[in-house]
Amino acid sequence: MVAYRTSGARLTLTDFQPGPFGPFFLLHRVAVGSTAEVFAALDQRPDGTGDMVAVKRFPRGSPLAVETWTQEQRIHGLLRHGSVPRLLGVGEADGHPWLAQEWVQGKSLRQLQRKLTKSRHKLSMELGVHITLEVCKALDCLHRASEGRPLELVHCDISPGNVLLGYDGSVKLTDFGDVMRVGTALDPNVERPPGQLRYM
Repeated sequence: MVAYRTSGARLTLTDFQPGPFGPFFLLHRVAVGSTAEVFAALDQRPDGTGDMVAVKRFPRGSPLAVETWTQEQRIHGLLRHGSVPRLLGVGEADGHPWLAQEWVQGKSLRQLQRKLTKSRHKLSMELGVHITLEVCKALDCLHRASEGRPLELVHCDISPGNVLLGYDGSVKLTDFGDVMRVGTALDPNVERPPGQLRYM
């Protein structure tokens, strides 16, 4: 299980152009993390139609990316809850590991915060409580995850960018690549822990 990011492990971005990627058609890049990019995409069908999905693409030729991808698909696949986006599939295309999950039509909490700050408004107490309760439900689902026995997992990046707010009122916690098991031994020779210290 990935506990820390090794020094020098950084995602190198290239200019993005919409186009096919495996079974998907990538529309636009929506987020960039330390080891992967997230795209809005269409799950293409033979008849030319397709559903919107979120595709997380990891860099090719990176052992760290493969390790993170393997961990994330394993953990995400254990989670069945309305406050967690459904994992739709995993695979590899053009040398890039990928995983696809349910597309949440809406904004991230980070995007909402920025908009509120710009307009000099504050998040209402009612909405804040609703978001907090739904995130807690997702975390409870993660904490209860088991493979015959409890895995005792902790999400290390409960940041606003990983909280998705649907226009339908849904709230979903995402990004299960930065997850640690309780009591994981820490390596003093690594750069930093996964996720963001502020949001552990």
